[in-house]
Amino acid sequence: DGSDATVRFSSKGRWKGQWAQVADKIVEQETTWSSMSLKRRYENCLEFLDTWEKVSQGVQMRRLNSWTTLVHVDSSKAVWSRMPSMPLIEMSSTEENNEEFWSWIFVWQRLSFQQLLTWERNTCTQPRMLAATTNQITQRLAELWKSTPSCRLWIRWTLSTMGRGGSAGQQIRDEILVIMHAHGIKEIHGTYYEQWHQKLHNNTTPADIGICRAIIAYLKSGGDLGIYWKVLAEHDITKEHLHSYSRPITTEPFMVHTDIGRLVGDFERYLGILRSVHDALDLKLSVDHAKHCLSGNLQGKLYDLCNMGGTGFNSLDEGHGKFMRIAAARDDVLAILNNKGTDPGVIKQLLVIDYTLETQQSVLVQGLTSESRLPQLVDQLRALLTALVGHLPQEDELQALLADWNSFASNCASQRSEEAALLLKALADRISRVVGELSDKCQTMMGPKVAFLGEAADIPKKNIDVFVDEVLRGTSLMAVSLILQRVEPVLRDIAHLPPWQMISPVDKPIQGVFKLIDKMMGVQGEIFHTPTILLSGAVSGEEEVPDGVLGVLVRSAKEAPDILSHCAVRARNFGVLLATCFDPKISEKLASDFADKWVEVRCKPDGTLTIAEVERPSNTEEDDKAKAEADAAKVAEAEVKMNLTNDLGCSWCVRPDEMTRSNVGSKSLNLALLRPKLPPGILTPQAVALPYGTMQKSLTDDCNKDVLPMLEKVLNRLQPSTSNEDAQVIFEEAQQLVESMRFPKALKEALNFAMKEVADRDGEDRLAKLFKERDAWQAIKGVWSSLFALRPWVSLAKAGRSFHDLNMAVLVQELVEAKYAFVLHTVNPFTKDKEELYGEIVAGRGETLVGNFPGRALSFAVRRGGGEPRVLSYPSKSVALHTQHCLIFRSDSNGEDLEGFAGAGLFESVCAEEDKEGFQRLHRLGIVADANYRRDLLKRIAEVGWATEKAFDGAPQDIEGCVDVRERIFIVQSRPQV
Repeated sequence: DGSDATVRFSSKGRWKGQWAQVADKIVEQETTWSSMSLKRRYENCLEFLDTWEKVSQGVQMRRLNSWTTLVHVDSSKAVWSRMPSMPLIEMSSTEENNEEFWSWIFVWQRLSFQQLLTWERNTCTQPRMLAATTNQITQRLAELWKSTPSCRLWIRWTLSTMGRGGSAGQQIRDEILVIMHAHGIKEIHGTYYEQWHQKLHNNTTPADIGICRAIIAYLKSGGDLGIYWKVLAEHDITKEHLHSYSRPITTEPFMVHTDIGRLVGDFERYLGILRSVHDALDLKLSVDHAKHCLSGNLQGKLYDLCNMGGTGFNSLDEGHGKFMRIAAARDDVLAILNNKGTDPGVIKQLLVIDYTLETQQSVLVQGLTSESRLPQLVDQLRALLTALVGHLPQEDELQALLADWNSFASNCASQRSEEAALLLKALADRISRVVGELSDKCQTMMGPKVAFLGEAADIPKKNIDVFVDEVLRGTSLMAVSLILQRVEPVLRDIAHLPPWQMISPVDKPIQGVFKLIDKMMGVQGEIFHTPTILLSGAVSGEEEVPDGVLGVLVRSAKEAPDILSHCAVRARNFGVLLATCFDPKISEKLASDFADKWVEVRCKPDGTLTIAEVERPSNTEEDDKAKAEADAAKVAEAEVKMNLTNDLGCSWCVRPDEMTRSNVGSKSLNLALLRPKLPPGILTPQAVALPYGTMQKSLTDDCNKDVLPMLEKVLNRLQPSTSNEDAQVIFEEAQQLVESMRFPKALKEALNFAMKEVADRDGEDRLAKLFKERDAWQAIKGVWSSLFALRPWVSLAKAGRSFHDLNMAVLVQELVEAKYAFVLHTVNPFTKDKEELYGEIVAGRGETLVGNFPGRALSFAVRRGGGEPRVLSYPSKSVALHTQHCLIFRSDSNGEDLEGFAGAGLFESVCAEEDKEGFQRLHRLGIVADANYRRDLLKRIAEVGWATEKAFDGAPQDIEGCVDVRERIFIVQSRPQV
């Protein structure tokens, strides 16, 4: 159009993520267009919404539960099924793509709301036109909120950044002139009121609310300009802002020769007009506008909140009372919002009201810092969880958590017993994890986008840095987090919980350099030549403890591994201290006091752990150097060679009575030895095994003659000096080749024959009828493939062993339909007390116990000689695995028998059919909800543990087992306790 254009160049270039065309268009509009206004920004946004709708057409949306179902507690007992009642549904790529789009729209509009993007540049907008466009976009957002449940969070947040619109747009233009004429304020160019009049006529914005309030304050003060500028500052309006308008305000107000009281009254009425268009977040105004769609009861609750005197309070009771009054109103609002028949016009009004109420609740929670009364904290969490479920209807785990909280929390809070506190602690831990994941997701969605747009639009870095925190601060997510911080010390005190859990305790003090790391996965493959104690962030349980590390202290229970995770088992095998801190203040103090210092750590079985700075031994550096040289020599000598051709003269398949130490691992052998020694009533799954050498025998079979040379060529690239990164690439190629192997006919026949012989022996065919050729072969290859992986490679190198030492058998078992799965240690591993058994139990299959599944199991201890089970923790895991009626193919390496190398947990076990994952609902589990059932079952399980130990001549055992749907107890594995 011939006018000047501004061009900015960002060092980041174009947006690299999804919806790049939208991101680039936003940057172009905000940084290069010569004119921009709120109206035009809203129009541009509407165009983007059109584009998104066309792309998203035909997307299959999940059916939503009714509001009653969402908040209802299903008190019926869980009936075991192969299909979970609340299946875990992964977010589809389309849903993720939608969230990417909507988070872009929100970030853009939020920056506009904060005046960090211009509200007017070289353009004129009549107030009625801005109001009409605002009506249009807010109505559209309400419609999309209703039709797009997966994006409701972002759409609601976006709506909160926009004005009300309404029908008073033309009044803004007309009424300012009425006031000026009524009070003799002349329309003289360059005077203050005329400049504001011109701005209002050409580009009214939300800033006019602040300007009007500043004028009113100025007039009331008798002409104090200091008051005028103070009120402007409270609305983030500076002199530079006033000068930057396309119709700039360059002068200051003056006292008008009129009845000031009447003029103030007229401006206060005019302020109401401005707020009706621009201020969507004023509660009373919102309720006034929404009266036509509210019941009398809800109107009464909302007007009561308008008149309750804000969010200030003089006592905890008053503050809690205000919070719960808001919660009662929000419950009613959420019920209407989640009614499928609610009109989008009503939704628009109620979303704004609810957003304002949420903000008030958050302010109250932030103010209730000294609240430590458990019943009140429990009620506040219930209210906030209900609100989160109402706005995130596709977050199924939140629904499960709300149902559990409604079932247990109030009763537990009133009891104040140790066991009740443990149950509340488990629920709170799970809530903390879920809310943390949601907050992290918001950070991931918003952070990069605001940084990208902020840099392109020259937004101050300080505003970019605090953007996400400011968004979350007013939400229920942040409020939940604050209440959980208050609940934690109360529960720990009632339950007498120590600040540390010893996952792998050590008997003697350890000394080393105290190092801080973000996560254990980041130091995989490193060799610490100086004795080291790590204070680590996330430890998933999949990692290897690095060479030279004597102790690992995990900063937070939310990031800690399970007691039977790979990392925990390895730590115990190698005598490495592994402990989890439950008090964030302690871990923060350790980080600040001891980083990079030489310390001594002492731990006691009762959970006491002390760290002190001590003098570093004088010979440490020489020892470090000598150790480094020895390690290098050991690695250089270690031959990296995999046995791919020597089948060890094995049979294709062996029955339990044919299993020996030379042809199978301890997993298969122990089960074969155990079965005839167990008393009646304790069962073991039917099983056969593919012995050591079966993989090699299959590779040398004619059907795989093309695979063998290629696999040998790939693995020959492995050398002692190969880095973990290069090894990972080689292993991925090797795994693909193993996956390409064909099923030898002889192996197939031998497997079927062995299963038939077991059926004849037992008088019951439970194995052969589950055999499905295709699924079985895929699972067998899955077990073999796990040989070629980074974990055994790192472990072998650490032990100075060669791949040549490693052999793999495959235990083929029926997969018991597990209602519960458990692990037992017949000697308590934390206290080393031989008179006490320790166990952990989860719903469903036990992979959630030993795999990387966040949360804790129900843990318990029982003393020999008829002691009552003592619950040490309740379950906080998110997921239970529902088994399918099939075979499981379990890795059974000789790793446990190799000197210096512990193979437990290194290799994969594969089900012929995948488990079905479902979210846990504790209130429907007998082991949680029924104290008598729990006591009787844990007693029975403990007796099974001691009977198993007796079968192995009294040697302490690590035992894995399960309870099936008929309440029968099966032992699926037993090995000597580390």
